[in-house]
Amino acid sequence: MAIEETLEDSLCAELVGAEQHGMAFGVLATVNGVGDFLSSIVVGVLGTAFGTTVAFGYTAVLSVAGALLVLRLERPMSAANGQAVSTP
Repeated sequence: MAIEETLEDSLCAELVGAEQHGMAFGVLATVNGVGDFLSSIVVGVLGTAFGTTVAFGYTAVLSVAGALLVLRLERPMSAANGQAVSTP
């Protein structure tokens, strides 16, 4: 969980300009909170109705789908030279 939170924050900081960091982190926290709430309900219902294998399978599929979406993101471009910004 700690690694995932750190990666989310880093990606968010890279995708938005410095002047929008406050709003971006607020939106990220809100979406995370709503997503955590809804996913708890969905996984709970799936676990109760169909068993833990289905519930954990559902979370695995969504995790892989999320990772694939992140991999498709374009790297932010530098305004100065139009080159992709590299991060250490």
